[in-house]
Amino acid sequence: MLGVLFTQQVATTLAPSAAQLALRPDEWAALFAAHVRPARDADVAATTTHPACAAVIASAERALRCTLSERAERAAWGRAGTQLAVYVALHLVDRERLVHTSLGNFVGGDARRLEELSAELADGRADELALARAISTLANTVAA
Repeated sequence: MLGVLFTQQVATTLAPSAAQLALRPDEWAALFAAHVRPARDADVAATTTHPACAAVIASAERALRCTLSERAERAAWGRAGTQLAVYVALHLVDRERLVHTSLGNFVGGDARRLEELSAELADGRADELALARAISTLANTVAA
């Protein structure tokens, strides 16, 4: 993620501290859990409808078909902020736990499909500018 958000020089400087800089699961939950509402809109809808982001969100929806068949999880998914949080989570190591937190639940039957989608993104399908915009937009929903 550092290479997406920062110049090569800054990313290289920050890399040894990446683990300390990353959001912890409890921080993710406080900011992006299913029951949390964003403090600000921060143009979330425009970010989720950007073509590169929208394509991955559509793929995530297909990958999460078992989870999203549940009423509460489908309701959470209906919020653009949740979709954006899942989009970002797909690019992170602890994606399954973060998706679980953002949706309120995660059905294990979706694990393989979610892993395959994340692998596709890691293998070069990810649009780094769209990801940077998504991270920035999410940050703006919780910070002034």
